[in-house]
Amino acid sequence: MKEFSVLRIALAVVLASLCGCARVAEPDNISMSTQALSETGTISGYNHVVARSRFRLGQQLAVSLEGGFQKWVGSYGIFAVDSVNGSATALSNANAPTPSFEGITADSHNSMTLAYFTGAGLPSNQVGGVRTTVNSYGHGAPSDPQVPLGFSYNSIVTRVANGIPVQDSHAWAQFDANGDVISEDVYWPALPAATVAAAQALAQVLSDPAQSVTFLAKLPPSLGSGSGAVALRHTSEFQRSPLAVYASYDVYDEKTAGVRHFDNTATEFHLPQELGVGASQSH
Repeated sequence: MKEFSVLRIALAVVLASLCGCARVAEPDNISMSTQALSETGTISGYNHVVARSRFRLGQQLAVSLEGGFQKWVGSYGIFAVDSVNGSATALSNANAPTPSFEGITADSHNSMTLAYFTGAGLPSNQVGGVRTTVNSYGHGAPSDPQVPLGFSYNSIVTRVANGIPVQDSHAWAQFDANGDVISEDVYWPALPAATVAAAQALAQVLSDPAQSVTFLAKLPPSLGSGSGAVALRHTSEFQRSPLAVYASYDVYDEKTAGVRHFDNTATEFHLPQELGVGASQSH
């Protein structure tokens, strides 16, 4: 469905707004796991399904399996679940009624979003926090400054696993004044416990002054004094490939204006989505 393809591309741009070049190797130690999750201990994930959603679908018109997505198509929009990785996306279409956002504040929207997802089954002990993006809407000719009439909000629930941020997991939604969801996206996969433990071990290394100095000395000198943090990283929802989960020391590189990733031996690696491996095709 071409419309859904365009919407998925727009979604990728939204998520990118939220969340150089020596030879880069894939880590082959405990900090990376691509094993089938059923074969290892896991940190539970969350699959968002249409039965738990408050998305304003309108009159249901069709249910189909197309292009690797289970789709529920309604008069007001589409709810779709990726049959490969379980990510869920819901987006309104041009036929949906114009939403009202009157009376909504950033704080109330954040609270509503968090209660919505945890009430639907997202593990509350994995919530790292809630971030907000703000959209203004108004009127005026395209060539003239628009007069803002109000604001709408997107609230993004972030994830932690045993105290380690999981940077590529998220659950976000946009509510209207009636408490209906007009757009949402969730990707919160189960994580191998061994990889989570490896990230905790890396955090312990970096919290020890002597071990930290040894580890940081192995990083490229070009990073200078760039600040870093331990994180769990995984394949993005737009990858049509097996889930890969990494324990990473993430460092912001001011020269490239990007984040670089290092495993527990200080070896640099790229995430599959940064290499274009298994990227989702148009649907």
